[in-house]
Amino acid sequence: MKKIGCSLLVCLFLAHSIAAAQKTNLSAKGKAKLKIELLYFTGCPSYKQALANIKAALKEKNLQAELILINVETEEKARKVGFQGSPSVRINGKDLEGRDEGFSFSCRLYSVNGKPAVAPAKEAIIEKLESLMK
Repeated sequence: MKKIGCSLLVCLFLAHSIAAAQKTNLSAKGKAKLKIELLYFTGCPSYKQALANIKAALKEKNLQAELILINVETEEKARKVGFQGSPSVRINGKDLEGRDEGFSFSCRLYSVNGKPAVAPAKEAIIEKLESLMK
């Protein structure tokens, strides 16, 4: 009877461990998988620079991520997805700069070295990625 009880305990432990690993979406390297969303609309072409900066940051840090481009075509969609302006970068569901201000169907400005910029800097993206890897 003890042998069956121990086996059951081991099975429950393994099932719990597998479920926990699936919830955190672990990659083969043991790090949480990155999901990066680039939200934009074509009226603000600066999303192309944001995309280039995201790719450069991933390459520099030798990271892989699921990269999703989301074209926010209407104010209704902007409201639905919590759009913070074009371009917006979300890493694992969180805005790069921590914005969560309802929605804004407009072009977005970032601060790069104290000056306004139309896209987030590669260094800001790297900083956010590194903070998630700790």
